[in-house]
Amino acid sequence: MCPTLVGSDGYPFQGKFIFSLNLEKMLLSDEKQCAEHIMLVDLGRNDVGKVTKPG
Repeated sequence: MCPTLVGSDGYPFQGKFIFSLNLEKMLLSDEKQCAEHIMLVDLGRNDVGKVTKPG
């Protein structure tokens, strides 16, 4: 399965996939960026937990 990037208009991005893969590698290799991402995911999870019911 090949991942496809689709814009908000429903059409695939032209020529952006290679850029996206390079950006992904760069961000994953940066310790600070990974720590910030984990922090943002935790904040989002906490926010969702405030407005949902368990179970």
